Amino acid sequence: MRTPKSYSNLVNSNKITLEILGEVLYSINKRAKNWRDQKRRYKYYDKYDYYGTALENEEKYYKMKSDILEKLEPIVIHKEIRFNSERKRIYNTDDKYDKIDPSIVIKKGRKKNKKTGEVKKFKVIKNKIDVSVYYLYYEVGKYTFHQPINKTELKKYNHLEICDLYDLITYGKDINELLSTQFCKKVYEKLMDGSLEIID
Repeated sequence: MRTPKSYSNLVNSNKITLEILGEVLYSINKRAKNWRDQKRRYKYYDKYDYYGTALENEEKYYKMKSDILEKLEPIVIHKEIRFNSERKRIYNTDDKYDKIDPSIVIKKGRKKNKKTGEVKKFKVIKNKIDVSVYYLYYEVGKYTFHQPINKTELKKYNHLEICDLYDLITYGKDINELLSTQFCKKVYEKLMDGSLEIID
């Protein structure tokens, strides 16, 4: 998409609206996702090192997005609910054995020690392990963005509400529908050196 002249004129005067910044972030984010999708395509077949190029560009655009979002305030934290399952064998010599919830037991049995002849009872349980992912959630103009954070970083944002999020799926976008790379880079550089003022 051709960058509107009004956008360029405003940025050239060292100003940008949240609406335009939202569109810049959207264009950067979608380019990152396009490269992410290319990377996945070339993961197992890559005769000409397209995978390396895709990875490098994905990381570059995600860093640009992250750097810009750091200059803005998140609204809430989204917690994407995810669980992994783990199977574990617990013997009757374990204090927890008699306290196991029957609904998580998937097998019971006995095991004989060949050397001592001792027989132990066991239960195999299936545990759910919480591996949820946390995101800072931003609204910029008419666009919304998620920035992943580590669980250990949550205390820095204890003033923000945590809302559950299910099945976050994201897609790339046809580059012809995005603002130009040159314009996005210019906005990024001006924001990073502090010469761009965000206005209403």
